Amino acid sequence: MNKHKLSTVVFVVNGILFFLGGIGLLGDGKVLFGAIQIVAGACNMAILVGTRKSHRRHIVNLLILLMNVIVAGSIAWDYTIAGKQYIQYAWLVAALMSLAAFGIQLRKGNTAE
Repeated sequence: MNKHKLSTVVFVVNGILFFLGGIGLLGDGKVLFGAIQIVAGACNMAILVGTRKSHRRHIVNLLILLMNVIVAGSIAWDYTIAGKQYIQYAWLVAALMSLAAFGIQLRKGNTAE
């Protein structure tokens, strides 16, 4: 699988998971966390239709990766507050991986200029 297809799969999976998780949270009455996840899901899906220029696309990718860090971190925080046993660690790992991807993309963009 080439880099572009892998990136597409990552954004689609994140988009679907965040969107579905947001709907569930809205049903539980957690409006803030639900709204954050729905917006994150929409942004992850929107990158697929987004800009074609590489400079703009790079900036949008960085913003979405940063948003993914924040959203995954907020999900981990919500599970921790709810007293869950282990699921928050999976979301914490997801946040850290998105943070690492953000750092790699940021460094790649700085060296390309």
